[in-house]
Amino acid sequence: MDLEEKNIKKKRLNIKFVSYFVVICLVGSLVIIGANSLCNRNNNQETMQENIVTAENGGVTEPKNPKKYSELQPKDNSPINYNSLRFAETVPITPSEYSDQKFAMVNVAAFSEGFLNDSELVFKGTVTNAYYKTYKYDTYSDKFEKNGILHNIAITVVYEMKIEDILYSKENFKVGDTIKIENQYDSWSFPKEEEFCKLKVNHQYIIPVDEAGENIIYSVEQSEYASGDIKRDSKYAINYPYAPQIEVTLDNQYIFHTRWPSLINGNSREVIVDGLEDPLLKFKMRDDENFLEDLKRVFIKISK
Repeated sequence: MDLEEKNIKKKRLNIKFVSYFVVICLVGSLVIIGANSLCNRNNNQETMQENIVTAENGGVTEPKNPKKYSELQPKDNSPINYNSLRFAETVPITPSEYSDQKFAMVNVAAFSEGFLNDSELVFKGTVTNAYYKTYKYDTYSDKFEKNGILHNIAITVVYEMKIEDILYSKENFKVGDTIKIENQYDSWSFPKEEEFCKLKVNHQYIIPVDEAGENIIYSVEQSEYASGDIKRDSKYAINYPYAPQIEVTLDNQYIFHTRWPSLINGNSREVIVDGLEDPLLKFKMRDDENFLEDLKRVFIKISK
């Protein structure tokens, strides 16, 4: 075999090798493309299975197992200002002239959960109306003269509320009922705190209620009663009116003071209320779904 024939055979071998290599590369590419296509098809099928189109929502695609909005949001335990929370617009209590008057100061023990063990009713409701009422009555007294007469004035604040949820009850109330709550109107050492403890018309609260009796005077004074108006507008009263009640925002956030230790947990955020002078009066906020159940447990525990 001469040199020319050898070169021709070598070229033919090189051409065959290149052809085989190209075929192998083409086959490999087809395999990879096919695998990717299969994966994409499987992913599309899984995506289609995870998405459900319902007739009820007008054909809107929804996740099969959607996470709750609260689970998607980062947990924020930073303080929040009370003024940034959303409440319904309120109106002044009528008649307004009482708000500037000063009455006898009262000294009371600081709030404790145990004080509420005689609650007849605990409910969530909205204040639909509020007004002041003046009682004028006479009592017999020997304080200044024998068989003398004392002229008395008592002022109360009356709240009319619509019951929207009942957390605890010994009374025959139901959701949708209207209840009147009447409490003595007293003066405080801290005007801002006093104002903050008043219920606001159109705002929603959780209120523990007890029975205060049919008359404005205490039973010990009944024997001294001479004449005048003493019959209350309501026998029900806020159980502990000397601290702010649990307030509910339009976004279903619960604002409560820190003397509710059973309600404070990892979901609680500090609420800053501008202008308060009492260093012991501090507030927390919760918006988790377990809040009402925790509150119910408090009343079940203290009522035993």
